[in-house]
Amino acid sequence: MADKLRSVRKERQMSLTDLVISTGVSRTQLIRFYTSDRRTFTDETFEKLWRFAYYDD
Repeated sequence: MADKLRSVRKERQMSLTDLVISTGVSRTQLIRFYTSDRRTFTDETFEKLWRFAYYDD
């Protein structure tokens, strides 16, 4: 899913700050998502990112 998020961000020319605003997930959590073990995230956070990546909310 991280690859999908990167490709959507690139297609829409979004910065990390734009992604924070669009998803409601904090910048710190997004940085951890891209760099750390993704299994440490809550279901709510993962669902927000998944919806952004696969649906145009």
